[in-house]
Amino acid sequence: MTGFTVYLFVRAPQSLQGSPGDGATSTERRLNALHVLRDELVALGIQVAPVPDLADLHVEITNVFATREATTDHRVVMVRLAIGNERLEFVCSDRIGRVPAERQAAKRIVAWLDSPGVAGAVRLPTALTAGLSTHSDV
Repeated sequence: MTGFTVYLFVRAPQSLQGSPGDGATSTERRLNALHVLRDELVALGIQVAPVPDLADLHVEITNVFATREATTDHRVVMVRLAIGNERLEFVCSDRIGRVPAERQAAKRIVAWLDSPGVAGAVRLPTALTAGLSTHSDV
Protein backbone atom coordinates (compact mmCIF):
# COMPACT_ATOMS: atom_id res chain seq x y z
CA MET A 1 0.00 0.00 0.00
CA THR A 2 1.27 3.47 -0.85
CA GLY A 3 1.93 6.20 1.68
CA PHE A 4 -0.59 8.73 0.47
CA THR A 5 -2.03 11.50 2.62
CA VAL A 6 -5.64 12.61 2.24
CA TYR A 7 -7.52 15.74 3.25
CA LEU A 8 -11.18 15.19 4.20
CA PHE A 9 -13.78 17.93 4.06
CA VAL A 10 -17.43 18.87 3.61
CA ARG A 11 -18.86 22.08 2.24
CA ALA A 12 -21.63 24.10 3.82
CA PRO A 13 -24.94 23.19 2.19
CA GLN A 14 -26.32 25.57 -0.39
CA SER A 15 -29.69 26.73 0.88
CA LEU A 16 -32.23 26.57 -1.88
CA GLN A 17 -35.56 28.19 -1.29
CA GLY A 18 -38.26 25.56 -1.15
CA SER A 19 -35.83 22.63 -1.00
CA PRO A 20 -36.77 19.77 1.31
CA GLY A 21 -34.64 18.91 4.34
CA ASP A 22 -32.86 20.81 7.03
CA GLY A 23 -29.41 22.24 6.20
CA ALA A 24 -28.17 21.68 9.76
CA THR A 25 -29.26 18.04 9.71
CA SER A 26 -27.63 17.52 6.32
CA THR A 27 -24.36 19.04 7.52
CA GLU A 28 -24.44 16.94 10.68
CA ARG A 29 -24.92 13.72 8.65
CA ARG A 30 -22.00 14.64 6.38
CA LEU A 31 -19.74 15.57 9.31
CA ASN A 32 -20.56 12.27 11.05
CA ALA A 33 -19.74 10.36 7.85
CA LEU A 34 -16.50 12.35 7.54
CA HIS A 35 -15.38 11.35 11.05
CA VAL A 36 -16.18 7.68 10.44
CA LEU A 37 -14.41 7.77 7.05
CA ARG A 38 -11.36 9.32 8.70
CA ASP A 39 -11.23 6.46 11.21
CA GLU A 40 -11.62 3.87 8.43
CA LEU A 41 -8.81 5.41 6.36
CA VAL A 42 -6.47 5.56 9.36
CA ALA A 43 -7.25 1.90 10.11
CA LEU A 44 -6.17 1.09 6.53
CA GLY A 45 -2.88 2.93 6.97
CA ILE A 46 -3.73 6.16 5.14
CA GLN A 47 -2.59 9.40 6.78
CA VAL A 48 -5.17 12.17 7.13
CA ALA A 49 -3.84 15.73 6.78
CA PRO A 50 -5.28 18.61 8.81
CA VAL A 51 -4.87 21.07 5.90
CA PRO A 52 -5.29 20.64 2.13
CA ASP A 53 -1.75 21.75 1.23
CA LEU A 54 -0.23 18.71 2.97
CA ALA A 55 -2.42 16.18 1.16
CA ASP A 56 -1.96 14.15 -2.01
CA LEU A 57 -5.70 13.58 -2.36
CA HIS A 58 -8.73 15.67 -1.44
CA VAL A 59 -11.82 13.72 -0.38
CA GLU A 60 -15.16 15.48 -0.08
CA ILE A 61 -18.32 14.02 1.40
CA THR A 62 -20.80 15.65 -0.97
CA ASN A 63 -24.01 14.19 0.42
CA VAL A 64 -25.38 11.69 2.91
CA PHE A 65 -29.00 10.72 2.93
CA ALA A 66 -31.01 8.10 4.77
CA THR A 67 -33.59 5.80 3.30
CA ARG A 68 -36.18 3.67 5.02
CA GLU A 69 -37.24 0.30 3.64
CA ALA A 70 -39.81 -1.67 5.58
CA THR A 71 -38.24 -1.96 9.05
CA THR A 72 -34.65 -1.00 8.25
CA ASP A 73 -32.91 2.30 7.68
CA HIS A 74 -29.70 2.72 5.75
CA ARG A 75 -27.57 5.57 4.51
CA VAL A 76 -26.14 6.44 1.15
CA VAL A 77 -22.84 8.37 1.14
CA MET A 78 -21.68 10.30 -1.93
CA VAL A 79 -17.93 10.94 -2.20
CA ARG A 80 -15.81 13.08 -4.55
CA LEU A 81 -12.05 12.50 -4.94
CA ALA A 82 -9.62 15.00 -6.45
CA ILE A 83 -5.93 14.50 -7.13
CA GLY A 84 -4.26 16.92 -9.52
CA ASN A 85 -6.69 17.30 -12.44
CA GLU A 86 -8.22 13.85 -11.89
CA ARG A 87 -11.73 13.65 -10.42
CA LEU A 88 -13.79 10.65 -9.36
CA GLU A 89 -17.21 10.50 -7.75
CA PHE A 90 -18.83 7.41 -6.30
CA VAL A 91 -21.67 6.30 -4.05
CA CYS A 92 -21.64 3.79 -1.18
CA SER A 93 -24.54 2.35 0.79
CA ASP A 94 -24.71 0.75 4.23
CA ARG A 95 -26.67 -2.20 2.91
CA ILE A 96 -24.15 -3.52 0.37
CA GLY A 97 -22.41 -6.55 1.87
CA ARG A 98 -23.46 -5.55 5.39
CA VAL A 99 -20.48 -3.18 5.49
CA PRO A 100 -20.84 0.48 6.56
CA ALA A 101 -20.77 2.96 3.69
CA GLU A 102 -17.67 4.67 5.07
CA ARG A 103 -15.69 1.40 5.13
CA GLN A 104 -16.66 0.78 1.50
CA ALA A 105 -15.58 4.33 0.64
CA ALA A 106 -12.23 3.90 2.42
CA LYS A 107 -11.52 0.68 0.54
CA ARG A 108 -12.42 2.31 -2.78
CA ILE A 109 -10.15 5.27 -2.00
CA VAL A 110 -7.23 2.96 -1.19
CA ALA A 111 -7.85 0.92 -4.34
CA TRP A 112 -7.93 4.10 -6.45
CA LEU A 113 -4.74 5.42 -4.87
CA ASP A 114 -2.97 2.11 -5.46
CA SER A 115 -4.04 1.88 -9.10
CA PRO A 116 -1.09 2.20 -11.52
CA GLY A 117 -2.37 5.33 -13.26
CA VAL A 118 -2.82 7.26 -10.03
CA ALA A 119 0.03 5.94 -7.91
CA GLY A 120 2.69 6.54 -10.55
CA ALA A 121 1.49 9.45 -12.61
CA VAL A 122 -0.07 12.06 -10.39
CA ARG A 123 1.67 11.62 -7.04
CA LEU A 124 2.63 15.03 -5.76
CA PRO A 125 6.30 15.56 -4.82
CA THR A 126 7.09 15.22 -1.13
CA ALA A 127 10.21 17.42 -1.25
CA LEU A 128 11.79 19.97 -3.53
CA THR A 129 15.51 20.56 -3.85
CA ALA A 130 17.35 23.56 -5.24
CA GLY A 131 20.97 24.30 -5.97
CA LEU A 132 22.83 27.60 -5.91
CA SER A 133 25.73 28.38 -8.16
CA THR A 134 28.09 31.34 -7.76
CA HIS A 135 29.77 31.53 -11.16
CA SER A 136 31.13 34.82 -12.43
CA ASP A 137 32.77 35.65 -15.76
CA VAL A 138 34.46 38.84 -14.56
